[in-house]
Amino acid sequence: MVGGPNTQMEMADKQNEVQKEMQDKNLKSQEKINQEKIRQAEKAPKQGVQQNKKPAGEAGRPGGTGTPQTTKQITPVGAKYTESGKQYKSYNFLLSKVKDSFIKADKLNKKIETSLKRKHKIKELSEEQKAIAFEITKVVVANEEIENWDKWAKVKGYVENPVDKNLNRVSEIQTVAQEHQVDDYLASILYTSKDSDVTE
Repeated sequence: MVGGPNTQMEMADKQNEVQKEMQDKNLKSQEKINQEKIRQAEKAPKQGVQQNKKPAGEAGRPGGTGTPQTTKQITPVGAKYTESGKQYKSYNFLLSKVKDSFIKADKLNKKIETSLKRKHKIKELSEEQKAIAFEITKVVVANEEIENWDKWAKVKGYVENPVDKNLNRVSEIQTVAQEHQVDDYLASILYTSKDSDVTE
C-alpha cells in the first residue's frame, strides 16, 4: 500500500466493507439455492416421479440403465491378480512365526558380522561393513530355509559368495513382496512365516 497512515486506514476500511458485501451476497445466494432445493424436493414426491438412484458408494451398474450387461466376470471380493491375470497365491501368516523369524534373522546377522570380523581380522565393523553384513543376511534369508540359518557352513558360503542360489524361492518371495507391497527382506520374513496348515 502506498500513502500515509490515514490513506492506508481508509483503504483497509474499504477493503473490509467490500469483503462484508461479498459475504452477504454469498449468504443470500446460498439461501436461495437451498430454498430452491427444498421446493424441488417437496414437489418431486407429489408429482409421483420415481427416481432410480442407488445409495452413494454402492458399486455396480446404475439403476434404470436399459442395456444388458455384456460380460460377467465373477471374482472373490478383494482378490488380487498378477499382470497375466492369474490370482496371487493367498497365504496366512502367523504372527508368532513372524516374530521368531525376525529373532532368527537378527541372530543370523550377528553370525554374519562375526564371520566378517574373523575374515578381515578386525574387532569392530564400520557402519558400511555392518550394512554389507545386513545385505548378506537378506540374501541368506531369501534363499535358505529358516532351519539352515544357524549352520556355519551355509553362513560362511554366503559370506564368501553372496548371490541368490534358490531362484524359485526368490521368485515366490518377490511375488509376496509385490502382493503385500513390502521390500524383499520383509517379504522373505513373511514367506518363512507362512501357516503350513493352509492349502491353496
